[in-house]
Amino acid sequence: MNADITPQAAPIVRVRPAPRKHTIVVQLHDRPGALYRAVGLIRRRDWNVESLVVGASERPGTSRMVLVVMAVDVHQVLQQLTRLVDVISVAELGRGDALVRETALAVVEVADGDHARLEKTAAETGARITDRAHSRVLLELTADPARVDAFVQEIRKFDLKQLARTGPIVIRESDPAAEYIDPHAGDAGTHTLTERALTPQESAR
Repeated sequence: MNADITPQAAPIVRVRPAPRKHTIVVQLHDRPGALYRAVGLIRRRDWNVESLVVGASERPGTSRMVLVVMAVDVHQVLQQLTRLVDVISVAELGRGDALVRETALAVVEVADGDHARLEKTAAETGARITDRAHSRVLLELTADPARVDAFVQEIRKFDLKQLARTGPIVIRESDPAAEYIDPHAGDAGTHTLTERALTPQESAR
């Protein structure tokens, strides 16, 4: 006996975009709570933060934060960061529009016969041997992050005892903060979007 068979519809499979690396540069006033509020916005997105570097910028009373995250899309958070009362400017770096450097320090335990091989590796990767203490050697490299990655990969072939990386630091070819700082606007500064700035109480919600 033949029976009518109705084929089932194929299930709809939704493929989520894969996260990619984003480098975000935030210029903000150096005031209590400013960094906490900025990082709080990032934390609530539950992103994988690869590095976070904060330091004084060329303008007295301001700091520059360079944040590297793995995320699908950062546009909404960029807008929210821009609205924080202490933030002067926010930008996501594209390729080729900034000078990016990172410093790595590595302490390696070297056997008697490995000194020549370590020196060759340092020369090939561009690292400098800056200190020697008995069988331990300190190497230092400042370069673009890709070269630092290559250095770390090579140095792991030795007896690596300690490794420290700063994370990327950035100098933009055209500093966006210069376009948004208004000397007549008081401490609050001006912002890249037209929305009003969030108060500390609002940003904590």
